[in-house]
Amino acid sequence: MIEICANFSIWSELLGPDEITRILQTAPDSTVIKGKNRNPPRARPLANGWHIECCVRDDILIENSFLKLFSRLSLFERQYAELLKADGGIESTFYVLITPRIADVALYMPRHIIDTISKFGGTLDIVFSDD
Repeated sequence: MIEICANFSIWSELLGPDEITRILQTAPDSTVIKGKNRNPPRARPLANGWHIECCVRDDILIENSFLKLFSRLSLFERQYAELLKADGGIESTFYVLITPRIADVALYMPRHIIDTISKFGGTLDIVFSDD
């Protein structure tokens, strides 16, 4: 079975996940608090994280997982500018996780995907995994 998950993450050294949620008026799927999700607590991660993930199964098009993700991002697109005013150092990352590693997946990404990633000032990483 093929699974493709598209993830959007916000990383902030200044704002905690609760503050990000308040500004965006959207609940994340998961969060990370700087240094707290470790045992014993230590400096990594270096920033607070706020994450949304959308997965599709038995589909070989990356585009379809992004369409689900972008539908959720559209809920707070306007509030994102306010978030950047609160912390100009925010990092936005997008990644795609493809499982299994040997999956025959089309890596083609239409322009609208690249445009949306750019609109959020994001970077993109594609990861293949057997997990």
